[in-house]
Amino acid sequence: MNHLKLLFLVIMTAISTQATAQAKLSALWNFENYTANWTVSTKTGDIVPFRLTVPQRYVYQAMQEARNDQGTRIRLLKTRRMGASTMVTAMIQHYCQTRQACSALSIADKKDLPSQWMRRAQEWLRQTDDAVRPHTQASNAIEMWYNELGNRYSIGSQESVTPGMGDNIRFLHLSELGFWSDPDGVLKDLNPSVPKNDPTVVVAQESTGDMAGSWWEEAWWAAERGDDDYTAIFVPWSMDPDNRMDPKDISSLTSDEQERMRIYDLDNWQIAWFRWIVRNEYKGDVEMARSRYPQTPEEAFLAPGRAGIPLKIMNQHRATAIDPIRRVTLVEIEGKVRPFDYTGSGPCWWVWEEPRTDCDYCIGADVAEGGLSDPNDERSERDDSAAAVLNRVFLSSAAEYVGQITPDEFKEQLKLAYRWYNEAWIMPESNTVGLGVVQGLMGLKHLYTREGMQDAIGIKPVGAYGWRTTSANRDYLIDSYVSCCWNVPGGLVEVPDSYYWEGTFNNLSTRLADQERTFVTNKNGKREHRVGKKDDVLFAWMLAFMAHVKCPRGATVITKLAPPKPGSYEWHRAQVASEDRGGQW
Repeated sequence: MNHLKLLFLVIMTAISTQATAQAKLSALWNFENYTANWTVSTKTGDIVPFRLTVPQRYVYQAMQEARNDQGTRIRLLKTRRMGASTMVTAMIQHYCQTRQACSALSIADKKDLPSQWMRRAQEWLRQTDDAVRPHTQASNAIEMWYNELGNRYSIGSQESVTPGMGDNIRFLHLSELGFWSDPDGVLKDLNPSVPKNDPTVVVAQESTGDMAGSWWEEAWWAAERGDDDYTAIFVPWSMDPDNRMDPKDISSLTSDEQERMRIYDLDNWQIAWFRWIVRNEYKGDVEMARSRYPQTPEEAFLAPGRAGIPLKIMNQHRATAIDPIRRVTLVEIEGKVRPFDYTGSGPCWWVWEEPRTDCDYCIGADVAEGGLSDPNDERSERDDSAAAVLNRVFLSSAAEYVGQITPDEFKEQLKLAYRWYNEAWIMPESNTVGLGVVQGLMGLKHLYTREGMQDAIGIKPVGAYGWRTTSANRDYLIDSYVSCCWNVPGGLVEVPDSYYWEGTFNNLSTRLADQERTFVTNKNGKREHRVGKKDDVLFAWMLAFMAHVKCPRGATVITKLAPPKPGSYEWHRAQVASEDRGGQW
């Protein structure tokens, strides 16, 4: 009997020991336990144990909560220097070292980063506990091969050849996606490589903010609205406890700082840190500093450096844009132009204002040349023909037309709109294909005639009409539009926001607002649409305003407005406007 008791105790002890060992091993498989021996370099250059910081822990927990039957898919809008890439690459390495047949891929924005990240990955592998460290074979500067597990961790760059095309990628990490030259092009090839219906899959897209209208802004807000199956995560700069400085030099706070302290629960230490960032990293440019260290998602996309249209104008035009009151096609019946409501999906006129007898109008027209929106991608859309009708009395959107139609069809629409809107002055672009449209408009009383020497012989040949965009006048066209969109104050210190928009363009077009936000300044200083985007509507409105600036006023202008107060801003503008209105306000 005693022997049986002893045998029972031995068996129970063995079982208990095995259970304890399994519990220890299971605990070790936990991400934070597994990485306990790893080290990282801090912002100050010190080598310290890898521990999740406050922002990193927030993101890590959000990723766990985002997991569903399709895996974990997140878009992380981050502040600078929060260590997001470090955290995600650590998660990938833990993923590859504790599973089987689960290859992973990281893509950085700069081509020198893959080798740096791989050196760190190899160091982490060396620091992994001997009891659980997997065997590797044939690793190199951009790839780590866990031969016994059948896992492969590759690191590439969007600036060079991207590895992983066609592979079965179970953890995909895309870093600083907002600054990729062609994110859509890379993702079209990568997304099919990620398995569906697999809860263990992870796709992590992360980036700091870019300018308004960027690919990254559109993608992040799509996730925030729930338009796709990604989870939007945002990390403000104030979440990082390191972003603090001694406020001993702060003697007073601005009204803006006081407001931000109240709304975002900031303290003097954080205000002191942000002041230092503005002064020393961004040369006093508060707007740029906020775009790089945002407190809200909106601020993350306010970077003005690459915008082709001033940020204030873009935001104002988006705020005032509304749906048209009618969508119509114009037809001629018994010699008269008549609008018919249109409910289809093809090209039509968006109408915010039908013609008024007390107003005159002008029309700008950008004629499609048939080119691709992205010349390097045969799958991208071709450009559109676009027309814009401007009310010259109230400087507001009257109508707009966009579509992929033939030049002959576009010419007919322009002729009908010209007649409907009181024989409006019309300025079509006369480059290449546009000359055919101009030819069809010759004979109209209010077709814009070019200034200066003409490029053909004869009395008003086709080359004498319309606007011909050249490298010499392209910036003039853009800048004239900008100047018509806002009133830039001169020498004024306290300027209310409403001052910028007094007597300026009242945009109602959502398409114009969208194209403004994707109109950028490229690395060569040229202002143009982003890769894969369009600017046809934008240039149609630019031409409409150029027509407004250059063409005489119509005889139908009889609107009587209340006289402005002498000395006011409106009064000064009235002095200039009176020259075009026979001295009457």
